[in-house]
Amino acid sequence: MKFPNAQKGVTKLWVGSLVGIIVAAIAVIGSILLGFNNGSDALKKIGVGVVGAGGIAGLVVFIIELVGLHQASEDDKNFNSALWMVIFGLIISIIAGIIGAINNDICTTVAKYLGILGSATSLFSLVYIFHGIMAVSKKLNNEDLVKEGRRLIVIIYILFIADMVFNLFGNIFETNAADWMKIVVSVLVVAAAVLEVVATVITFLYYTKAKEVFKK
Repeated sequence: MKFPNAQKGVTKLWVGSLVGIIVAAIAVIGSILLGFNNGSDALKKIGVGVVGAGGIAGLVVFIIELVGLHQASEDDKNFNSALWMVIFGLIISIIAGIIGAINNDICTTVAKYLGILGSATSLFSLVYIFHGIMAVSKKLNNEDLVKEGRRLIVIIYILFIADMVFNLFGNIFETNAADWMKIVVSVLVVAAAVLEVVATVITFLYYTKAKEVFKK
């Protein structure tokens, strides 16, 4: 094994991505239970519990990914750039949460835009990770994984731009809008969430191939 750090790091990223998909499913189930409880306290409690469990699992995913990126960075600097991008996204999200807790319309608006930026940086960090995988794959003379990485980076850029546009449009028109506009906003917000799930699945599949290639 020529790049043990990259292999171990990407394997951890693979585990984190898999758990991330499960967390996304948990979040959807929790939201459904909370949204359609029909006044049932039991369903509401289950929904809150499911969402809470998803939050804890999300924290575990974040820690796994940080460890994986740090480990993989020993073999390629792109993983280190991704690590700092993820940390930056976390800091932005924390600041957004603090500002959002202030009962003020301006603070609420600022918090929403910071939240969008935080999510976008996390998505954009995938570009650095893919570059890292491509760099190691090139050293292993695996051009197939390099070519696939290039294609996926283009897709990630498209998802990144679409996610930003959908979320920004949703925040701009979510208040003082006609009923039909509110429906459009709701659809766009859901579409943005779907794009993030798509990015997670794409990443998981790429990690699956990369961790096997890096064993050589």
